Amino acid sequence: MSANTTAMTIQERSGDSLPSRQREHPPSSSPRNPSPTFVIGERESRNDDSSSESRQGYTRRHARELALQILFQWDFHGSTECGLEQFWSQRQASTQVREFAGQLVSGVQTYHGELDDLITAYAKNWTIDRMPLVDRNILRQAIYELIWVPDVPAKVTVNEAIELTKCFADEETGRFVNGVLDQLIKTDPRLEQKRMALAL
Repeated sequence: MSANTTAMTIQERSGDSLPSRQREHPPSSSPRNPSPTFVIGERESRNDDSSSESRQGYTRRHARELALQILFQWDFHGSTECGLEQFWSQRQASTQVREFAGQLVSGVQTYHGELDDLITAYAKNWTIDRMPLVDRNILRQAIYELIWVPDVPAKVTVNEAIELTKCFADEETGRFVNGVLDQLIKTDPRLEQKRMALAL
């Protein structure tokens, strides 16, 4: 991956200028991804999507990873316009992957105010501004998918969000994300059908 990419480094995101839940509560001993940029290595050939969403040679997990990277840039820079073309030029993503990633990014950007309100309501004693960029964008993306992407079961969304924390964050973040999403699923009236599916 080119060192000139507009994606922020993990080291930069955890610097003193960004309030970090991990700095106040030390992460587990598991090392973070050592990649110098906020990316996972190219995964086009991987088809181990545990959510059984693999279709036509692509996985939605890959799209979620790419969407999270775009949302990280958007959250940090306030825009994706300057780096989006370069972002896609450096990745060999299928049309289907780009479409699903684009749906997630567009959805989070459209509903980010409501998403942030939900995160604040369910993340006890934490505000959006105090959360690391990765944590809050994993939650935004997952909550958007839960509420506005009806064909994805709640269990799949939660599992995939936790997988993202394994790639981009740590075990503590995984527990935090799981707790917020669990409470949302149990109480949000818009998720009644997905709750019923989980019960079955």
